[in-house]
Amino acid sequence: MSDFFDFKLDAIDSCANLLDGLRGKVVLAVNVASRCGLTPQHAGLEELHEELAEENFAVAGFPCNQFGGQEPGGEMEIQTFCSTNYGISFPMSAKLEVNGAGRHPLYAWLTNPANGFPGNIQWNFEKFLIGRDGRVLKRYAPTTKPRDAGLDVPREVVVVLFLVLGLGRAESGAHRVDQDDIGDVENRVLVVDQTPGKPHREAVQLVEIDLVCA
Repeated sequence: MSDFFDFKLDAIDSCANLLDGLRGKVVLAVNVASRCGLTPQHAGLEELHEELAEENFAVAGFPCNQFGGQEPGGEMEIQTFCSTNYGISFPMSAKLEVNGAGRHPLYAWLTNPANGFPGNIQWNFEKFLIGRDGRVLKRYAPTTKPRDAGLDVPREVVVVLFLVLGLGRAESGAHRVDQDDIGDVENRVLVVDQTPGKPHREAVQLVEIDLVCA
């Protein structure tokens, strides 16, 4: 397979080709479990999914029972638990394995050294950030919470080429973009006004950016 979106796997509700509906989005792929000490991360993942939905970002959950037997239920039980306790609306797959001989081809690909982030999945809630082109951009430890500074999903260091309106010149530089500064994910970022005396968001007009995964 050439990229993340090419893999075929069933959704938790038995619909086919879960990833087809995510093609072209920035995706945070997470192996989830319902009876883990990290299970409350579901809440933060759902918040992130809802908050950035309009920016073509999505969380995708992949239930797995390989770590301490902490996802023992069937698909319907998992779906009910996530909906009832956390109001989960982000897409989830049917149960799968992420390590070992039965590892799903998607996870064999995610952990392939050729993609830059090798090694077995260590525990529930390990995270992979996938770009719109289907490439793996980053990998995060299970304990990295959705709101941790270490998980800057759309808030990477970016190199921004922008036009400062009113000053009539183009400037470029490295800027850490905070949540309130985001206008779009990955390939477009609207930078807030940083010119004294100018209305918010009006002094800076984006031309283009390049994502730098630092």
